[in-house]
Amino acid sequence: MKTEVQKNIVETFKKLNETLASFSEEELNTVPYKDSWTAGQTAQAHHFGLFRLSRIIWGKNRKNNPKISRVCTAT
Repeated sequence: MKTEVQKNIVETFKKLNETLASFSEEELNTVPYKDSWTAGQTAQAHHFGLFRLSRIIWGKNRKNNPKISRVCTAT
């Protein structure tokens, strides 16, 4: 079970990074309406959440899993 969750986290990081790379900086930083988050801010919040989850699963030291270390720093 833990291995499957770990694989899903790595794949989710990869997909998030690929999706974000397809947008321009302007698109990511456009405020869609007053008092709302930009797409970039929302993506960053999700990224931090996934990163925290990965630390729970692999421990505080990302070196425990080189795959997640590479994906976490690929932004």
